[in-house]
Amino acid sequence: MLEYTRAELAERELEDRIRRHPHLIEPGLQYLEHQRQTSSGRLDVLFVDSNQTLVVAELKVIEDSYMLIQALDYFDFVADKIEGFARLHANHQIEVERYPRLMLIAPSFTPVMINRCRWLNPDIQVSLFVYQYIKFQPQEEDTLVFIPQEIAVRPIILKQTADLSKLLDYIEDETSRTLAKCFLDEVKKLSSEITIDPIQWGKSVKFRGSVLCHWEPRQAFIRISTLNDHGEWNATKISTDEKYKEIVDQVKRNIEWYKKG
Repeated sequence: MLEYTRAELAERELEDRIRRHPHLIEPGLQYLEHQRQTSSGRLDVLFVDSNQTLVVAELKVIEDSYMLIQALDYFDFVADKIEGFARLHANHQIEVERYPRLMLIAPSFTPVMINRCRWLNPDIQVSLFVYQYIKFQPQEEDTLVFIPQEIAVRPIILKQTADLSKLLDYIEDETSRTLAKCFLDEVKKLSSEITIDPIQWGKSVKFRGSVLCHWEPRQAFIRISTLNDHGEWNATKISTDEKYKEIVDQVKRNIEWYKKG
C-alpha cells in the first residue's frame, strides 16, 4: 500500500488544478472561464456541466461560513447575464431557461453554512465538495480527491396559495388594485399559450411553459418582474397608467422574443 500525507494548497494552485482537471470533480464538467470581474469581486471559476447548465464555482482553502453568501453574489451576476454567457460560449449550447448551479469547494464546511444551503430556492441546485490534497511517498506524486457533501433535506412546509380576490384585497391603493387586475386580464388575452399559475405570494405568468413574468401584490403598488430588452430580470412597481403601459409593452416584446427563440 502506498504511503501518503494530506497537504495544503494555495488557492491559486487549487484553482489552476481544478481548471485543468474538472472531470475529477464531476464527470462531464467542463471549464469555461475564471476570475471574471463582477460588482462583488472576481468569480473564481465558471463551468458548464454535462446537462448544458452553467455552474458557478466558489473555492476556498480554509473553512469559511460566508462563502455561500459570496457565491450567491456571483450567482446573481451570472443568472442576470445568462443570455450573454450563452452567446459567448455558444459551442457549449448552454441552457438559458434553467438556473445556473452553485458549486462550493473547500477542505471542510461549517454546520452554519451547510444549514444555510437548505433554505435556498429549491430550483437552485447547490453542490458541496470537500477536497483533500494528497501527496504520495516516496514517489513524490500527488492528487486531489473531491468528496460530495450531502445537504440535509429541509422541512416540508405545506403551502396554501391565496386566491386572486385575497391577493387583490391586500393592495390598499385603489388605482394599483385596478391596474393589478387589469394586467392579468390583458396578459391572458395576448395568447392562448399563456397560463397563470399560483405561487405563494402572487401569480406566475408563463408562455409555453416558460416564466414570462411574476405578479406580486404590495400594499401600495403591484410588483411585476420580467426580462428587460437586455435579457436581464427587472422588478417594476406599477401604480400609474404610464408604468402599466410600459410593463405591458415589455411583456408583449418578450412574447415575440420567445416565439422567435
